[in-house]
Amino acid sequence: MKFSVGVGAFFGGLFSVLILMLIFRAFDGDATILFGAADGKSIDILSGIILPLVSTFAGAAAGSFFTYKFQVKNQRVEQENRDVALIRQAFLALQSQLFDLGGLKKSIVIPFASHKLRFLDMPSVLGHTGVTDRVNQDVSLPLIRHNNAEVLQKVIMAEMSYFNVIAIHRSYEALSAAYKQKLREGGVGLNDICSFKFKVSKVGGEIVAQLYVTGEGLIELLDSAILDVAEVLDELSGFYTKNYKSSENRMLVSKSIESAEDVFKKTIPPFFCDLNEMMDASGYEPQYFDPATNDPRPLRRLAKSDWADGGYKVR
Repeated sequence: MKFSVGVGAFFGGLFSVLILMLIFRAFDGDATILFGAADGKSIDILSGIILPLVSTFAGAAAGSFFTYKFQVKNQRVEQENRDVALIRQAFLALQSQLFDLGGLKKSIVIPFASHKLRFLDMPSVLGHTGVTDRVNQDVSLPLIRHNNAEVLQKVIMAEMSYFNVIAIHRSYEALSAAYKQKLREGGVGLNDICSFKFKVSKVGGEIVAQLYVTGEGLIELLDSAILDVAEVLDELSGFYTKNYKSSENRMLVSKSIESAEDVFKKTIPPFFCDLNEMMDASGYEPQYFDPATNDPRPLRRLAKSDWADGGYKVR
């Protein structure tokens, strides 16, 4: 841009000189006609020729320079406005996702966090499909321009955490629906009071194991996603305040909500520390199928010391 301004100023001045020379040649050197010296006196070369040429060249250069500065300023303002719009859009999209995560935790996790069988008790949120707000990927332009690639990576990872929560929640809802259907088919109502072992005997150990893994995974990922998105909002707010200092642009602030304090607390650990402990308490006993008869038998039969006893055919 600077080079083009210099070239423009040079050719502008040169063009002005050529015009004056052509006019001079057109009047065949008659200084009286050209410069209006009707009294026939000699013309001052410095004031009559050189200074007009210099002022013409300087005027062209100054005009080109200030045009360049004006264009640069306008481009800078336009670029900042685009950057501001992208940062605000990313902030508002992540904020919407955070509110959705907080609402999900309040509805299905917090009321049942202390239940021993919380992985079975968490209800379905009817119609929940997540928010439609997504981060515009062009937000990478202002963040990279200001050497904040780390913030950009956190923005991407925070939104991916939100997507993962929504996906796992859908899987949990499908498993929970299948579990409740099996209970009804076994004659057990959702409001009936019965033991954990009795429930497992009706629905089987496989679906209960899947519910434990998926349900506890959902709780853990939900806690992590909430903290990740909240941290990214703070960093975006700091980046915004640092790089966009005009008063009309300083309108992005991340503040904690006191009423949502429980949402940002990590959920207490589950009653069963792992899947094996839960399966032991369920009373579920896997079976194996006799190779000779295909009859189902308890898996503990395989641990017998006398393999010739207990229904095995001796060949």
